[in-house]
Amino acid sequence: MKNLFLFLLIFIFLQEDFLFSQIKRGNKELSVAASYMSRKFEEAEEAWTALNLSLSFGYFLINGLEIEPELIYSNYKEENPGWILSGNIVYNIQADGESNNLVPFF
Repeated sequence: MKNLFLFLLIFIFLQEDFLFSQIKRGNKELSVAASYMSRKFEEAEEAWTALNLSLSFGYFLINGLEIEPELIYSNYKEENPGWILSGNIVYNIQADGESNNLVPFF
């Protein structure tokens, strides 16, 4: 598992020169995220684990303003898995001109 994570991390950093932020009206964005957590409390016999997978698709309504529906799958070891459907409104800021790949958002 550690090797896969390390491979993905290196792959993402190597792609930095090829990925460019396009935050113009009509453009689309696809985002995938995953998280895994495991924790064992002192008095517990087993560890508590959680897995979350997120998929979102964004569409830029105007330059910088994006609407983003998001689907999240959550699986806890002690519970039944569940699904969450949410919507986000994100404003992206092009930092230091259009040639910069850094695009903070809020």
